[in-house]
Amino acid sequence: MGNYIIRRIASAIVTFLGITILVYFMSTLAPGSPLDALLADPGMTKEEIARHATELGLDKPVYIQYFTWLKELLHGNMGFSYTTYRPVAEVVTERIGATLLLTVTAILLSYIIGIPLGLFSALKPYSAADYSISTIAFIMTGIPGFFLGMILIYIFAVKLRVLPYGGMYDPSGGNQVLGVIQHLILPALAIAMPEIGKILRQVRANMLEVLNEDYVRTARAKGVKEWRVIIVHAFRNTLIPLVTIFSGSVPFMIGGSVVVERVFGWPGLGTLMVDSITKRDYPVIMGISVIITVVVLVTNLLVDVLYAYLDPRITYN
Repeated sequence: MGNYIIRRIASAIVTFLGITILVYFMSTLAPGSPLDALLADPGMTKEEIARHATELGLDKPVYIQYFTWLKELLHGNMGFSYTTYRPVAEVVTERIGATLLLTVTAILLSYIIGIPLGLFSALKPYSAADYSISTIAFIMTGIPGFFLGMILIYIFAVKLRVLPYGGMYDPSGGNQVLGVIQHLILPALAIAMPEIGKILRQVRANMLEVLNEDYVRTARAKGVKEWRVIIVHAFRNTLIPLVTIFSGSVPFMIGGSVVVERVFGWPGLGTLMVDSITKRDYPVIMGISVIITVVVLVTNLLVDVLYAYLDPRITYN
């Protein structure tokens, strides 16, 4: 196991470098420049603009800019924002809590709702309830999160007026905890609903297969209580597919939160990323990309280790 983890870490480092190179070069290929705001100022001379470009290192080739950024990152420095002139680490730290709250809530909702619905659907196969749940799951899986977000806003914020449609805090200054929860519901559901469909379908398919296995029939023949047969004997064998879904859910939900946060005005990394892309703030774009890449790579490594714990037949040599 130790050798496997070392190999995975080495592979993750190579992957990390590849992702950062791709993101940096794609950012610089986009139309526009971090100096656009200065160029729009009629009183700004060419000499002053050139001086700003030199100060920011934008006068150098792109590959030199990347290696300069990477060198600073290896020393623990993410650089300074081109627009606010604040340390990127400070800017990202202010927003990461909101994104973690939204993403973790969405993951919990997807499993809390998806697993029971999948179990119910598997225990009543080919019934009207099963067909209804499966149809809803299929629809939820195919609709993008931002479109779901707009539908939820229209239903619950515009028509019913039971939930707020944007921001994170109650502007009236009331109970802040309750205000955050109310503002959290709609964006978390918008991110979670596609994953609920995936989890539901996976649990249903695996439970239908497992419930026909000999060891399940043997447990029932021995008089084991039905709930124990379902939870202990059958559901345990669906955990590995669920762990696989989880490893794919993390990057999907983090990526989905970028657009959903913008739709709901949620003050997280997603909103910051969109604003930074618009302003060509390369250091902030790279800082957010580093955080997301590290989270995804670490999650995938932990999931692989968890496989061996859940299924003793899996060994890493």
